[in-house]
Amino acid sequence: MLPEWMIDVPPDLASGWFAIPRPEGRRCLVVSSRGGVVSRLRSGRPLHRFKSALPGGSDATRHGPDAFCILDCVFHERDQTYYVLDCLAWNSVSLYDCAAEMRVAWVRGKLGDAETAECDAARGGASYGQTPSPQNKYAFAVPPTHDADVEGLRAAYEGAVPFERDGILFLAKDGNYAIGASPLALQWKDARCSKHVLEKVDGDDGADETQRVVLCLDASTGDVCTGDVPPVALARLPEEYRVGGVDGDAHGLLLRFAIGEGGIVVDESGAIARVDLVYEGLANQRRASGADATTKILFQYYARREPITIDEIARVAEGSSADAAAPWAGDGGGSGSESSLSAPRPPASPGALMRRSHSVTMGAVSPLKGTNVGGVRVEDIAMDE
Repeated sequence: MLPEWMIDVPPDLASGWFAIPRPEGRRCLVVSSRGGVVSRLRSGRPLHRFKSALPGGSDATRHGPDAFCILDCVFHERDQTYYVLDCLAWNSVSLYDCAAEMRVAWVRGKLGDAETAECDAARGGASYGQTPSPQNKYAFAVPPTHDADVEGLRAAYEGAVPFERDGILFLAKDGNYAIGASPLALQWKDARCSKHVLEKVDGDDGADETQRVVLCLDASTGDVCTGDVPPVALARLPEEYRVGGVDGDAHGLLLRFAIGEGGIVVDESGAIARVDLVYEGLANQRRASGADATTKILFQYYARREPITIDEIARVAEGSSADAAAPWAGDGGGSGSESSLSAPRPPASPGALMRRSHSVTMGAVSPLKGTNVGGVRVEDIAMDE
């Protein structure tokens, strides 16, 4: 299950959500079965193959020919530990249709505190004072899970953890596990709890803070679309760009754009109404995440201008108004070192963002046909088509 990016704070945050400090590292799916374990990245490529004390993960823990576990994890390189964010199946018991509240309790009961964990052997590893062995090479652990009330937010944001943080994962307590992107899981980060707030796109040298996005080409219409299901068309390429391409088929190509000076305009529903895109070239076609989702594009856009701060999230959790005093004033509530309380974030509105024609500026060379086109603008998409 892939979290969406938090661009609005759920009104039932304190009562209906968990807040989990997300470890820094590579997201992967871990499957133990038939006496071995394999972890796979989002692209499907194997990360590790090893033995583990997980059910089904070694000769000693096979528990029959059909025993298996499926865990949604982040691999933390520094301590060689798999931190379990979610549990899809444990010892052949499927948890897909269980609410997150039950899944969190289940995995904590299996891999949580050493005094109570039913599978304490799988927690072994150098980080737990044990020597990794051929039958238990990597440690498994569960990051602390808190109710997303004020105190829980404080703990998730700045409480002591044995790993490097990469933001906070919010999980809806009553939500089932969903394959693909889901609004039942949200991710948020700022400069204090993550080193990767402003994300880079392949080929971005990081020399400036220009936002770059990756979109997918629909060759039948010339639309460049987000990675949402269904995809959202943000702009339309000129007619001459709608055919041809790599091996004669441009459909599905991932293209890289910069957000131009015109920025992004959202409508009253929060959807992208207009965007100024500057074409830069082909993106990595093997990019595991594919085209960027709308929530990611908007979160990165706000992060460079007026981000949702931890104080704003805490206000919602407290149930107070936007101009009430914050539950706490950390030294990193916003993107800088001062608390965001001194400058509350105004509500998003179509007039709050810069406006420009719904367009794409083409670069000097087309990657699809090799034609020099220089500053060609793309016509608006007729939204009723």
